[in-house]
Formats: sequence, C-alpha cells, structure tokens
Amino acid sequence: MIDLGMLFAVSNSVIQSIWVKFKPVIYDYRKTEFNKSAFKNFEYLVDALNKVQARIDVSESDKEIELAEHESMRYRAYSWWPQNNN
Repeated sequence: MIDLGMLFAVSNSVIQSIWVKFKPVIYDYRKTEFNKSAFKNFEYLVDALNKVQARIDVSESDKEIELAEHESMRYRAYSWWPQNNN
C-alpha cells in the first residue's frame, strides 16, 4: 500500500506533468494499439493524488479563513485603544 500523502509530497508535480503530457497519447493508444485498460493504474493514481490536492486546498482555505477571522478579532480587540495622532 502506498501512502498517498507521502507520494503527493514527494512527486505530485512530476506525476501530474507526465499525465498531462501523455494523456492524449494514452487515450489514442487505448483506441488503437492497446486494450482499453492500458495505463488505468497510472490514471487511478493521478485521480487519487488529485483528491489529496483537493483536501489540501480545502484545509489551506480553512486556515486562511481562520487567520482572517483571528486578525479581525485582534483588530477589534485593540480598536478601543487611543491612537497617537502626532
């Protein structure tokens, strides 16, 4: 069993680049020279890594929202403090 999180951290960009570059070729080969399941495992891996990416994107956006809320609360907490207008 492969740890998808580790694989994503180590080589996601390489795997994605290979898939983007060769996807049209693989699809053409499936129609002509290979059987319809050629490279299905690699396609499955790319789909699994895309799901990992989606989870990371969601968690990153949640962190950004939490940070923005924290900054907003911090601003409100100190907004009563008199300003030095020299």
